[in-house]
Amino acid sequence: MTEFTEQSATNGFLGWNSLVTPLDKGFRPAALDLALYRRRQKNSKESAPLIIAIGRPNGVVSRYETSILHKSDAESRAYAEWVAQFMLWSRGGSTLYVEATREIEDHIASQFRPEGPHAFALQLMEKIYQSPFAVILCEPGESPMDRGTPCHWGSQNNGCRLGVDLGGSEIKIVAVQDGETAFQGRFPWSPTEFNDVSSCFQFLLSVFNEASSSLPHLDAIGISTAGVVDENQLMVSNLVRGIGPDQNSRVQGIFSDLATALGVPITVTNDGEASALAGMEAIQEGSTLGMTLGTSLACGYTNAKNHLTGWINELAFASIDSNPEAPLDDWSGYRGVGGSYFSINAVDRLLDASGIELDPGLPLQDRLATARGLAEEKNERAVNIYRTIGGYLAATIPLFTEFYDVRNIVLMGGVTSGNGGEIIHKYATATLKKLFPDCAKKVKLHILASNRRRMSQAKTAATLPEITVERFRPNPSSVLLEGIQL
Repeated sequence: MTEFTEQSATNGFLGWNSLVTPLDKGFRPAALDLALYRRRQKNSKESAPLIIAIGRPNGVVSRYETSILHKSDAESRAYAEWVAQFMLWSRGGSTLYVEATREIEDHIASQFRPEGPHAFALQLMEKIYQSPFAVILCEPGESPMDRGTPCHWGSQNNGCRLGVDLGGSEIKIVAVQDGETAFQGRFPWSPTEFNDVSSCFQFLLSVFNEASSSLPHLDAIGISTAGVVDENQLMVSNLVRGIGPDQNSRVQGIFSDLATALGVPITVTNDGEASALAGMEAIQEGSTLGMTLGTSLACGYTNAKNHLTGWINELAFASIDSNPEAPLDDWSGYRGVGGSYFSINAVDRLLDASGIELDPGLPLQDRLATARGLAEEKNERAVNIYRTIGGYLAATIPLFTEFYDVRNIVLMGGVTSGNGGEIIHKYATATLKKLFPDCAKKVKLHILASNRRRMSQAKTAATLPEITVERFRPNPSSVLLEGIQL
């Protein structure tokens, strides 16, 4: 993202207590830059409309309307670019419509081009929606209106089911019979180490067979996975980034092949939508943003009618920190994006900043477990790790409210396990009230009960498939893989 001016950053720090993120004194919340820009707008008598719309090949459009200073200075250009970027990652689509002053339109067009700073986003959107990315500059009144269809998923409990949460370091699975848990377990894996689809397929098949052995038969499987899913096809996921692009079609169809091999229907959603459904179920309210703090950040949203929206909610790539030296995301190449602040990688980075010395060769999950254990013992350095994440969250919630009609935010995932999650929740709630009191009145922060945080997405995934006809199925461990081309 184009930098906000140094004057903006300096002014934005006025009133910002550096203790809010005690282990990250360089954190420059984009929310403060936004607040400063809005203050400038309020004091100015001249403004111009800014409309950003994101379209998909199927005709779905998401539209966002705001205003900018009529004078197209560096801050206005940076603000407009940031809005376009956030809309792209929150909604998802292959067409970016812009209605603004000609200077702003030209700036956004120059930034969202194949060789520009957002090339990663454009390439990913093209892969997801199987369509060339386009920027369309609109005359006044010509930008498209909202067009979309909310989704209805979940809340199925009949029959014998598996619920699967495919994470970056482990697979969490629950086996459920008529709503009662028969088995739950975690299976370590390193998906990025697979360089061919066949190995990944066989590993998943063996894990599903083992988990389903606790059931008398298997009727269906629901899967929550990192990445972007379209009609049960895995369009994009960093879990399989070790598999070459020549196998893309087989990667996309891996869940369909598993369904054929096991002889049962499989319903797949991304981990963000599973987190939204889990959060909504836990608090029994809509307008809910679910946030899973795991290997990366997964977000999902249910609207006021308790419906999923179909937005991609890939806030792991949305910019929240304006510091030009902010942490670098190794996949996207972006600095200061959500996945670097609400994830196991954030804990790992803050472990180093805390002064806690660990073997550098220690696996990431073990480093997380160490931080969690020390926080349980009230070790002040470890507690500050979770306070810092809570500070990040408090400073980012106002950004979420710009793009979501959100009344509730529900936290879950491995980073929130144990006392660490309680520290994040408590500290973020208190800090939000101090920094953004109006926002704190609107948004309530929740955390799942400790016994539900780690397995919540797997349990939610189990409710996804609709079983219309129940019948006995053989134990899948005896299923032959005839006809599956690997």
